[in-house]
Amino acid sequence: MNNKSRFKLFFFAVIAEMDLAVINLINAFFIGRGLGTDGETAYELIIPCVFLISAVVAMCYNGTQAICSKDYGAGNEEDFNNHKNAGYSWTIFSVALISVIFIIFRSFILDFLGAYDAGKVVAKYCEDGYDMFIPSFVSVSFFCIVSCLMFLEEKKQLLISNIILYSIFTGGNIIVSNVKPSMKGYIGVNLISILAADIYIIMYFFSRKGTSKAAFTRFNLKFRDIKEILLTGMADFFEYGFAAIAIIIENGYLLSRFKASFVAGLGTFEAVENITELICVGFCFLVTASLGIRIGKVIKTITPEEELSANKELTKEANSLTKFALIGGLVISAIFVISANLIVKIFYADKIESSVESVIVWLIRSYAVGFILYLINSEIVCYYKLVEAIPQAHIIYLSEALIFPVICKIGLGELFGIYGFCVGGALTELLTFIINICLVWHANGKIPLHIQDFRLDKYLIELKKGNG
Repeated sequence: MNNKSRFKLFFFAVIAEMDLAVINLINAFFIGRGLGTDGETAYELIIPCVFLISAVVAMCYNGTQAICSKDYGAGNEEDFNNHKNAGYSWTIFSVALISVIFIIFRSFILDFLGAYDAGKVVAKYCEDGYDMFIPSFVSVSFFCIVSCLMFLEEKKQLLISNIILYSIFTGGNIIVSNVKPSMKGYIGVNLISILAADIYIIMYFFSRKGTSKAAFTRFNLKFRDIKEILLTGMADFFEYGFAAIAIIIENGYLLSRFKASFVAGLGTFEAVENITELICVGFCFLVTASLGIRIGKVIKTITPEEELSANKELTKEANSLTKFALIGGLVISAIFVISANLIVKIFYADKIESSVESVIVWLIRSYAVGFILYLINSEIVCYYKLVEAIPQAHIIYLSEALIFPVICKIGLGELFGIYGFCVGGALTELLTFIINICLVWHANGKIPLHIQDFRLDKYLIELKKGNG
């Protein structure tokens, strides 16, 4: 694959994965400018609920993407359709059930998140944002699955549906900002825009009369068709779940140890982080699709010569993706280190304390320093999932999303104050990379020194046996 083709695929991969990250980014941008630090604090306090729903959605759509990519690469149309429809069905059913639970236990959940610990204004914003988020969850989950599947053969429709979503989303937020800024208005725009995009997609499916590769064609709750998807996507569930727990702990720590406005600073940083997160998830999407198809070819091989050729192709693609990550990561890191102060000004204009601005700048620069390792760690985890090295993926997500962030940020926060808390992110990625090296070392019985050492051949052999 040449660089032009890779960048084209990366562009569409970013489009396919941009929903959750960009929605959060745009929400935080308009809420920060329209409602100030109180609105941003409230948004940050209710974000763990969004992360919990995202955990379920990510488990299903990442699992569906990984399994369907392998089915697609192996030419297994029947398995592809069974897995695709099971992915749709279980995602929609699960998210609907959780949404009902969120409605029933509304007061308890808001209290647990600390919504009533930062003043009456923040509490009201939390309630309004929470009430408007819940109705949009099912629509978002459908859109996420569709985006993954359209990437295979229907990239034009993937692009059009995203243009519809973000045109209405951005335009709606501008209207709310100019007419009457409110948390209900900002979050309500989420629902309107995602519904519009979903309606377009459904109409497109009907117009194709059953020929669309991505179409949801039947309701399928058979466990045998979702089992492999859940096992593969479980690591993503834990990643978001662990991240939600980490955010709750970090928010509580900042409220008790420092001040509420620093929670707004953390929320703004997490919104800015979504820019790089979007790049990372797009890269992960590209890794999963590209390597998934090549793993499917390895599994399908019959002769030793075919297997050797397929393994070489897999290694070559992994090597190219790694170089892509290193170069791209270096450029992006430099951009964010240089522009950190400007980014804060864009989010808040002049409505921010100097101490909060300083915290956000430190958080952004710390994250930027660790971004290259974040991309490499993410690439390795995607591969774990593809070759069904599931325990390794769980270990990395537990370490990277929960254990290391909490230990590093709170530990350094106690030693060096708020700026120690800020630099914990970079240390997290370094420690995670060391864990990845140790896991591959343990699996292979030798220190990984080359790309092929990360191929984990024993897992490929097991997949091939299972396919046979």
